[in-house]
Amino acid sequence: MMMTNLLNTLAERHIEIWQEAGQLKFRAPKGAMDEALKQALRQNKPALIEQLQTNEKKEVIKGVVHNQSERFLPFEITPIQQAYLVGRSEALNLGGVAAHSYVELEHPTASLEATELALNEVVLRHDMLRTIISNDGYQKVLQEVPFYTISCRDLREASSEEVDKALQDIRLEMESQIRPAEQWPLFDIKATLHKHGLRLHTSIDLMTLDAWSCQLLFREWFSLIDKHTLSAAPDVTFRDYLQYVHGEAFSSRRSEAKRYWDSVLETLPSAPKLPAAVHDQNKAGFHRLRGEVDAVYWQAFKQRCRKYNVTPSTALMTLFAVTLSRWSANEALTLNVTLFNRHPVHEQVQQILGEFTNNTLVDFDDMTLPFIEQVRLVQDKLLERIEYSLVDGVDLLRQLARMNQNYSGALMPVVFTSLLMGEESTNFESLGWQEVYGLSQTPQVTFDHQLREENGKLLFNWDISRQALNVTATEVMLEQYLRCLKKLAWEDDTWSEPPVRTLHADQEVPRRITHCFDEHFSTEAHTLHQPVIDNMLRFKNRVAVIDGNGDHLTYKELSKWCCVLAKQMQQKGVALGDRVLVMLPKGAGQVAAVVACHMIGAVYVPVSVDTPPERYKNIIGQAKPVLALHCDTGSVANTCQLATMTIGPFREQESEIEAGAVTYDGLHSAYIIFTSGSTGVPKGVEMEHGAVRNTLDDMAERFGAAPEDRTFALSALNFDLSVYDIFMPLLSGGSVLFPEEGSERNPEHWYQKLHQSQVTIWNSVPALLDMLVTWCENQSLQLPASLRLVLLSGDWAPLSLPQRIKAIAPNARVVVLGGATEAAIWSNWQSADHVPSHWASIPYGQPLSHQYYRVLDKYMSDRPDWVEGDLYIGGAGLAKSYWGDEEKTAAAFVMLGQERLYKTGDRARFWQDGTLEFLGRNDHQVKISGHRIELGEIEQVLQSHLAVERAVVEVQKNAGQSVLISYVVARSSLALDTKILKEYVAKFLPYYMVPHNFVVLPALPLSVNGKVDRRALPAVEFKQVHTHCDSSPSQRVLKNILCETMKLGDLHPEDNFFEAGATSVTLVAAHGKLQKALQREFPVTWLFTYSCLRALDEELNNKKAPAARQRRAKGQSFTF
Repeated sequence: MMMTNLLNTLAERHIEIWQEAGQLKFRAPKGAMDEALKQALRQNKPALIEQLQTNEKKEVIKGVVHNQSERFLPFEITPIQQAYLVGRSEALNLGGVAAHSYVELEHPTASLEATELALNEVVLRHDMLRTIISNDGYQKVLQEVPFYTISCRDLREASSEEVDKALQDIRLEMESQIRPAEQWPLFDIKATLHKHGLRLHTSIDLMTLDAWSCQLLFREWFSLIDKHTLSAAPDVTFRDYLQYVHGEAFSSRRSEAKRYWDSVLETLPSAPKLPAAVHDQNKAGFHRLRGEVDAVYWQAFKQRCRKYNVTPSTALMTLFAVTLSRWSANEALTLNVTLFNRHPVHEQVQQILGEFTNNTLVDFDDMTLPFIEQVRLVQDKLLERIEYSLVDGVDLLRQLARMNQNYSGALMPVVFTSLLMGEESTNFESLGWQEVYGLSQTPQVTFDHQLREENGKLLFNWDISRQALNVTATEVMLEQYLRCLKKLAWEDDTWSEPPVRTLHADQEVPRRITHCFDEHFSTEAHTLHQPVIDNMLRFKNRVAVIDGNGDHLTYKELSKWCCVLAKQMQQKGVALGDRVLVMLPKGAGQVAAVVACHMIGAVYVPVSVDTPPERYKNIIGQAKPVLALHCDTGSVANTCQLATMTIGPFREQESEIEAGAVTYDGLHSAYIIFTSGSTGVPKGVEMEHGAVRNTLDDMAERFGAAPEDRTFALSALNFDLSVYDIFMPLLSGGSVLFPEEGSERNPEHWYQKLHQSQVTIWNSVPALLDMLVTWCENQSLQLPASLRLVLLSGDWAPLSLPQRIKAIAPNARVVVLGGATEAAIWSNWQSADHVPSHWASIPYGQPLSHQYYRVLDKYMSDRPDWVEGDLYIGGAGLAKSYWGDEEKTAAAFVMLGQERLYKTGDRARFWQDGTLEFLGRNDHQVKISGHRIELGEIEQVLQSHLAVERAVVEVQKNAGQSVLISYVVARSSLALDTKILKEYVAKFLPYYMVPHNFVVLPALPLSVNGKVDRRALPAVEFKQVHTHCDSSPSQRVLKNILCETMKLGDLHPEDNFFEAGATSVTLVAAHGKLQKALQREFPVTWLFTYSCLRALDEELNNKKAPAARQRRAKGQSFTF
């Protein structure tokens, strides 16, 4: 489209365009700006900007005018200034810091006197360099300030070591200053003289100057030192600008922008969730990482941008987001983008110093698109967000806080700031100054990416919060960012390809060594039963099983029993591959049943004897067993039209009976264990012999297995820990010890059994061993010296538990294991004899032999070290299928190249040393007492009750234990008795899936997008009831003023101000009224720290009013 035609089209559609700092901006009626017109604007952008800049020089924009009569009167601070003021409070997350810039600049020949005079001349030129800010939310330009003297330290005769120490001392003193906002000046300048020249140490509070203004300040200051003549000072002030822009002239556009953001905010993803600081890095303050792209690469990058009609700033923002996505737990993310909102209301608006900063929110999602497509999408989105930027970014964050019920103040802490303004923004080197050090910090910001151009090069800083972010991970991220940037500059094809998401070799190579995929390893030759049969011949007279009643069963006796059962099952028609239901009480009969099944190639399906009838029928319907082994002639199996066989105790007179010979390999199925299913239907995990043998063989080699070993079989047969309890000792000639029936939860009984039988291996979920340890501690008793190995798995192991175990079982090695039923019991191990103090939890550690883990993002790319992702298991231990359910199997067991992986539904990350850390579930699947539970299954059962309209189940901690809490909404016409409801659930679900508490609600809380807001569900605990009264006269004053300011009819003493509807704006407004009414001063930050009436009143009555600070009045003064 020709330029003339383009301008005519814009005029016809009533589209207004202008330029700000080299960026093309527009304002258009709804529907006027279509894709074709946007493309035309992109193609003609350079010419349009040039034309607009020319027009600006010819025409004085009529708008704001200077108001001298009100110049020195107080005026309201902006929302960003409010945020900076409040952010000084340590009450806010990532608060306790000033918005602050510290820069050291050096010149070889500059004189201190000329530098000082030039600085004071700049202070004369700009009102905001003479501004103070009061705690009641107002700022004021001082008519009179003293001459500013730069303190200087002469180090020209000092040694190099002395110079370094002095410079470091000054840096530590100044780089994180919080200067009193109500005292002038809001900057601090010091100097040092040394053999290389004059070094300036500049500390500037950003409450009065934005980053762009800081650059203008330095440019004017250094130009005056160099004896350059400056243009006339601006005719209007920052105060004039604010009064105009916040007035009626922009009211309609502001209303339109608010409507736009009301719809956008609901769709935004969260901020990047980047690797958190680790124990040896989480220090206070900020850390600066510097980056530089030399002129050759930078000019080439800009040339690519011109070719594709995109701005360098937008391309770099997109690259930054793509890089963050690799290191963020959430791949879709939102950046907080800095805008320098200088609306074109005066021809000198670009020369005014002030805090013009605004922020907008830009979201990024599909990282699989070609890079240039992503950039174009971002550029269009950014232009749209700029168009509606009259809603202040701070107000957007407040609105997000209300939507998310999160008032911590750190919702969007990752910031992108571009100082690419169409010309080189600093150009200090041309004036003889060189930046040698710098650091900036902002409250509620963890990561600030600032970039600028200087002498043809791209310079950028990454200022990161050391207490919030992992410095090492961020350094690796920076390396990746630079590599990609240079590749985009040099290789044009890179723009048309999706961004690379592979690991760098430094991380990929060591990870692949530990977590390797061995496509040649096979489990075909290994079965569970064959070594057991061999041991029946080898260890005939050794004890194989010790029953709960104390009866001993030798290997010879076990062999006889198994052969009898095997023969009987064959006579009942059981053949190779058939499923056999095993529904027996804990004891020797379970061992005989499962071994007998394997002798004839049957697949055992364990079911608890107390399984509710409905669940039992469901399992039978899925597994389709040909036979059920049980000990009760009245078993529910009889009601399911299923053939049954009763298993009684072993009878000594049973003679040797040979079952029909059956031959099969390790690829044959060994068992099917049914676990909880999210749809309300349990799913059967089908495991092969060889996969399970792989795990058991590794455990034997790693931790030892001998005929002298005895395991204590606490776990239920339908819990896969039982596979180790039974088969590990039988594979090595050892013994299985069972607790007495009915004593499975009696630690005193366990203690007696462990000592009587000299048990060597304990294997259970942590909660059971915790019970035993606690009982021993209370009785001052020790576990037997024979106990050499403690295996904990199935749930989180408390960090204190290993040490407590070692105290009562000093000979025991403590090992924590992890994995999934779908991956042959366990896939990883971690020694826990010593628990370092920095561990937040006991990690997963390292993989077992021929198994491995991968931590992947949603694009199936490996996550870098320290980055959270979805956990997948690969290798020889994977299940064959979910029995009879191809759809579920295909969803959970995926192919990635040649690798078959199981998606665990867990979240995890790798540490730098290769250790794998488990971070929890990714869905609504939880573990209670070692049992994996889908909350959805419980919810389905609850909602099948006639009286229940909706149900949600959550987990809460009760005395350190996880318990299930059910929240239900009753149907309007039916009464709901929670006792009856609990009994109803127990008919369908095992005891460990029956909720501990039932809470009846009138309705479930919903989020803004209509989904159930689980975070808003009430906690189940008894709270102290407060009478609704005002406990003091001062509390009545607080209540009246806050209700008036917040437009509330009432305010409870315990109500959180923010939850009641307050914002930092309303609290700052209330602060002045409160001080006046109470006739005392107190910091505005108290309203954020003590954010309910009762807490604020108590603080006010406990503290004395701070003494008024005396204003400094030394040195020469100027009058304005």
